[in-house]
Amino acid sequence: MNTTRFTPDFLIIPFGMKVDKRLRPTDSDVYAIIYWFERLKDGVCKAGNETMADILGVDERTVGFALQRLKKYGYIKINYTDGTMRNRINIETLVSFSKHEQARAEDVEEKKETPGQIARKFFEDESSQVFIVEELSKKIGVQKEILQKEISKFVLYWTELNKSGTKMKWEMQQTFDVRRRLVTWLGNGKVTQKKTQGCVI
Repeated sequence: MNTTRFTPDFLIIPFGMKVDKRLRPTDSDVYAIIYWFERLKDGVCKAGNETMADILGVDERTVGFALQRLKKYGYIKINYTDGTMRNRINIETLVSFSKHEQARAEDVEEKKETPGQIARKFFEDESSQVFIVEELSKKIGVQKEILQKEISKFVLYWTELNKSGTKMKWEMQQTFDVRRRLVTWLGNGKVTQKKTQGCVI
């Protein structure tokens, strides 16, 4: 009887494992359980043989032999606390779904904002300014109210239009990294961390 508190909704198995004649049918199932554990909150598979056997409805020896074969043929890596190979820390899967993962990585890269896009959002969207105030306040230890005042001055300075009224000052820079510019602005005597009457000014 399965006493495990939770089980996978489905198992993901690399096709290469299903056609690898060196493996037993249950081996790919054990691999899929390890892969499933790696996708949970902890991000690692620390499950013991008993737990995996319980999920799959097989005995512990079946899981033990499966792990040996998976390790032998390069499908998993088993990490131990020492050289005795008795106390297992975790198990890592070594077969990635490279095509899908690469596609996701490229998709994220495509969606990554450029410094110019970030700057435009910062100058046009006040919520972006609030976020940076929160971020810098924690990072450099300056009160939010003081930072907000300086950022307002910063915005006023860099959004000044050129003579033709077609571009703002920040748009005429070759590059414009908002966070770097702000740190420079705050460091050039605009805001100091000298404490006066219990306040940072």
